[in-house]
Amino acid sequence: MECECGHKFCRRAWHKDHPDEMMRYAYQCNDQTRTGTVKTRLNKGLPIENTCKTPMIPEWKLQMMAKYIFISICCYRKHLILFQ
Repeated sequence: MECECGHKFCRRAWHKDHPDEMMRYAYQCNDQTRTGTVKTRLNKGLPIENTCKTPMIPEWKLQMMAKYIFISICCYRKHLILFQ
């Protein structure tokens, strides 16, 4: 995946509320991973010009979007086959 700023996304551990729970993941812009988020940079007194403002995307949300896209494509597969 590519962020709107042009950098790739990377998978990051996001939440684990309880030791018995499975780790949940999210995807974050690699630019934010290297330089810090806007909030982090402001807390450290660093400039925020050219800092990516895209929020982290939970993995469940990406899975939901992918499922919706695949279902949409499957519903129209007869039409897609005709256009080939």
